[in-house]
Amino acid sequence: MMEAIIEKRPKEHLYNVGNTEVISIRQWVKLCYACRNKIPEFIEVFGEVNQRNYFSFYDYEFFLDVERQKKLLPDLTPIAISLKESYTWHENHVFNVKKRPFFDYIEKHLKG
Repeated sequence: MMEAIIEKRPKEHLYNVGNTEVISIRQWVKLCYACRNKIPEFIEVFGEVNQRNYFSFYDYEFFLDVERQKKLLPDLTPIAISLKESYTWHENHVFNVKKRPFFDYIEKHLKG
């Protein structure tokens, strides 16, 4: 995206960056696990448990309007490939990323 902005010099300066493909959180988690050739185990959580204790994102949904991005960068990378590239980056920068102990919380509070 940055290369396209530098090369094309658009007059707009703010862009939503994302993908036009809409997927569920469950699909997203499956794709993330697939980056490591793993299959996730899903635990249904009910009641008043704060989602941020065991998952990175707040309980909401939104859709980004990426039409301006598509004009600048029409060929989007499929989500599965983007996630794999992000995972590879993370593997190479693991010490630069601050992690929260989600798996510890899940093991201690949510697993039966």
